[in-house]
Amino acid sequence: MNKYVKTFLGIFIIIIPAIIVLGVLFNVLSKQSFYPTSGEIAVSGLKSQVKVYFDDFGVPHIISQNQDDAYFTQGYLHAQDRLWQMDLTRRVAEGRLSEVFGAQVIEFDKLFRTIGIHRFSYNWYNSISAESKQILTSYTSGVNKFIETHYENLPVEFDALNYRPEPWKPEHSLMLARMMGWDLNIAWYTDYIMGEVLTKTGIEKTSLIFPDTNITIYTKPVIEPADSTEENKEEKPKKKIRSGDETGFLENENARYLKQVSLLGKDFFVQNQNYRKFFNINGSHTGSNSWVVSGSRSITGKPILANDPHLALQAPSRWYEMYIKGGKLDVRGMTFPGIPGVVIGSNKTISWGLTNLMNDDNDFIILKRDSADSRKYMYNNQSTALDSIKEKIYIKDSVETDFIIYTTKIGPVISDLKIRGFADMQSNPEDPYRDKLMTFRWTGFEHSDEVKCFYGINTASGWDEFKASLKDFSVPAQNFIYSDIYGNIGYRVGGKIPIRKTNTAFSYIFPGEDEINWSGFIDFDKLPELYNPAEGYIITANTDPFTWLKDTKDKFYISYLWEPSSRFDRIKQFIDTRTVFDVEDMKLLQSSYESPYAKEILRDFYADIQTGGMNYEYETGAAIEKLKNWNTDIAKNEPASVIYNTYLVYLVKNIFEDELGANIFNDFIAIQNIPYRSLERIMQHPENEWFDNVNTASLEKRPEIVRKSIIQAVEFLKQKFPGKDVNSWNWGSVHTVKFRHPLGFVEALDKTFNIGPYDVGGDQTSVNNTEYRFSDVIEKGNFDVIVGASMRTITSMADIERPLTINSTGQSGQPVSTHYGDQARMWSYGDYKKNVSSEQEMLDKKYSLLILNP
Repeated sequence: MNKYVKTFLGIFIIIIPAIIVLGVLFNVLSKQSFYPTSGEIAVSGLKSQVKVYFDDFGVPHIISQNQDDAYFTQGYLHAQDRLWQMDLTRRVAEGRLSEVFGAQVIEFDKLFRTIGIHRFSYNWYNSISAESKQILTSYTSGVNKFIETHYENLPVEFDALNYRPEPWKPEHSLMLARMMGWDLNIAWYTDYIMGEVLTKTGIEKTSLIFPDTNITIYTKPVIEPADSTEENKEEKPKKKIRSGDETGFLENENARYLKQVSLLGKDFFVQNQNYRKFFNINGSHTGSNSWVVSGSRSITGKPILANDPHLALQAPSRWYEMYIKGGKLDVRGMTFPGIPGVVIGSNKTISWGLTNLMNDDNDFIILKRDSADSRKYMYNNQSTALDSIKEKIYIKDSVETDFIIYTTKIGPVISDLKIRGFADMQSNPEDPYRDKLMTFRWTGFEHSDEVKCFYGINTASGWDEFKASLKDFSVPAQNFIYSDIYGNIGYRVGGKIPIRKTNTAFSYIFPGEDEINWSGFIDFDKLPELYNPAEGYIITANTDPFTWLKDTKDKFYISYLWEPSSRFDRIKQFIDTRTVFDVEDMKLLQSSYESPYAKEILRDFYADIQTGGMNYEYETGAAIEKLKNWNTDIAKNEPASVIYNTYLVYLVKNIFEDELGANIFNDFIAIQNIPYRSLERIMQHPENEWFDNVNTASLEKRPEIVRKSIIQAVEFLKQKFPGKDVNSWNWGSVHTVKFRHPLGFVEALDKTFNIGPYDVGGDQTSVNNTEYRFSDVIEKGNFDVIVGASMRTITSMADIERPLTINSTGQSGQPVSTHYGDQARMWSYGDYKKNVSSEQEMLDKKYSLLILNP
């Protein structure tokens, strides 16, 4: 049985009795965990009275008389609406899930205790600024005041799992910040997959599919003159004849390094994937869109900024919307429950947004073991003893277990990470890398001060203050976009970009055993920046900024993890074809399902279909005509949308699975920007070797695989839509989004804990991103959406106090609350709500008022 399935079933068996009992009392318990949104309550710990206005969607508007009370109230309200979500993420970071879920999740606890985010956070706290400590102290006091005063009246999940939360600490907020960085880190994954593909298929085939790597994984051999003498003319074994010459590439140190990573890191990869599957975050979830147009391109004469971060879609949402006023704060926008401040939003003067830079922020480091003592390793040519940390893991309804973590001067040992841990560090005689161990370095383990950064952004009054605040930001490195009421727009990268000792110009060589340390980070003043460009707009969509920044002299290696350019291209195309814009145009663009990527994949489709003079059955012929005449708008009611996406999945499967085998193929498609980009590259060359099926005697090229894939796609869809004509095939009916709660896997509680489903259009390459897993289509036959716009925001500088926003689900974390999912349908339709920031407007709109008295 699959390890993930075993874990799931084990947890199901453990908590299902509690869930069944809870079901009877569910409404009573849930109503007990509703908290007042009007009237007056006493809250000790405040310095002065605080007013909280709640709008029609439950969004709180905090009006306090000082900054400490503002952050205190933010912590209090985060706990009131999202305490279990906060506690669950804290438990992941600390490696303490087994205490509430039982032994079946012990591998996740061992994984995160090994990674050590919790250990780092306690050390990190000591290095942050006094201002940040004060903010965290005020915020933490608010969280704990809620826990203290509602200890017997907590959210329903605590009753379901029969436990109570421990007091919040400032370090817990830092852990949650780094957990977001970890969940968005895919650098380790890409290195691992490239190593697996290299090991399985060799250097020549690997070099054909990994696009834009900025990494040299081969050297070209010196070609000796051919010996044409008769005696040297030997009969060579027959093989499939291919057009073009073999490359003859030779593996270099990079390739050998990657192959070692794929062996030494296997258990680390598997446990990471199991963790992501369990929490339903195993999509790419790294993409986002942001753009800003200047006043010269706006009907109002003022800039307009739009942002929609793409994350795993879940219930409750990752985001919690707030307005906060107190001291220097007068800011509104999206916050992360468990962390003080506003992450994306606007104040009275500026607005800002974020997208993932896709920074290569992680390196695996392979170290030699000391041949005389396997508990030592070689570092700087010296034998160094492994440090060890003994931890105790407490397990629900079972005995505790001891766990030993081994660490190096660089980081924790992650090679051969088994469920039993590293208790046995003796080398395995059958292991080809038994004389080595692997650790890693990650920018998330560098000291920074994100609390100070976002406080600076939240209170900034212009570009210089905004930009200066980014010096304190580290991970995950982000594209920050900016606009202000004075008509300025800007772009700046924030975060630490490593300098490897082996960096050469625009690429780098992986760290070898003698060059294992980063030599520093790119100077802040050299990070990509753009201010008031002549064209009057700035776009970020997870592509290489050096491809669109003009006159950039200092180029350096950032990554080879870029998303396909499809979303960037569509946004640019939309903006370039119009002169001026208003907010309605921004709404239209955020809802766009058009895919330049689909157009590129189908560019030679019809020509390939006609090659060979095949006759197709009616449904296949009709499907081909649909794609031939399609404008690549992946609308939910368009038959071509479902035909294309099914064809795409079979195309990926038919190209890659025969070479890779089922297991490596499943790893290869786990983070989908790799197969998307590899496919885009391969389709440009009809005789690429990857088109050939290695399991057949014939030599296949692109036309054969295209024809095979469309035929299989139509057969699949005939089963999906039995008895229906091609014209009635519908993308939205099979491509739906359901926002899932961690406890929503119990069928009887599905409609209570989970939100949806809603039918949607698009895919991973449309601006309105609705990513599904290739593996779900292949294994389960469904196109369920797992990643998308986690929220959307549009802010016009002509009306900065009334930004448009929509969350993916709702404000509340209480499953039977009106505000648990009241924004989800609006989100699916591309609708927005208009916000206000003045107390008089709150009174005019009759927002409910809760007064907190000290």
